Amino acid sequence: SWHLRMLFNSPRRDKNRLQRCSYDVLPCHPMMYLLASCIWEENLRNLDKEIKRISFKEIRNPKLEINGALHDRRQDLAYIKAGLTETAMYIPADVVRFFEAFPIAWTSRTRTGNWQRLIDETTKLEAFLMETFQLFMSSVSVQDSRLSINQAQRGGQITLLALIYVPLSFVTGIFGMNIQQINGSGLNIWVCFVTLVPVVFITVLVFLAVKLHGDRKAARKTLVQSSQV
Repeated sequence: SWHLRMLFNSPRRDKNRLQRCSYDVLPCHPMMYLLASCIWEENLRNLDKEIKRISFKEIRNPKLEINGALHDRRQDLAYIKAGLTETAMYIPADVVRFFEAFPIAWTSRTRTGNWQRLIDETTKLEAFLMETFQLFMSSVSVQDSRLSINQAQRGGQITLLALIYVPLSFVTGIFGMNIQQINGSGLNIWVCFVTLVPVVFITVLVFLAVKLHGDRKAARKTLVQSSQV
């Protein structure tokens, strides 16, 4: 709004300096200052929207492409901050004199005026981007944990299937097709079932023993970590 007032309002007397602003139109350097300021601010706003879109939406389902996008936004932000800092160091003196006649646009607390505000916003956005990187790494860790849990559940299902089919495979491997009810020679089929019962029993015992050993080992590890903390 203060840009529009300086462009289209009539000149008025400065209460602090008691002199009349004699500009009918904007001089070259102040006009370039306003133009550059608006362009830099618009670029910063677009970059802010892009970073917050990634931080609030895309990071919920983290992908490897997000890491590259964040690094690209970090490069853009570093370029904007460097450009703002360099430009603020070389503001012409006639720009300072011109804007000092407009207290609404130029404060006495800072000589760099609007540029310092943009630099401060860039610094805040840089800190927010670093937090987004940390959130991204946390989201990736959570996703990896979910995948590990799913793989562990699938491994448990495969173990249960093996618990069912391993005894059957063992018995059929021993007796094969040599059964009276199939080819008229060999042992009776009831021998296979009698053999299958102790094989299943032994398999279940081995499975429970291995599982109990793993649970105790995990409990010891958790106890050691708790004592260290």
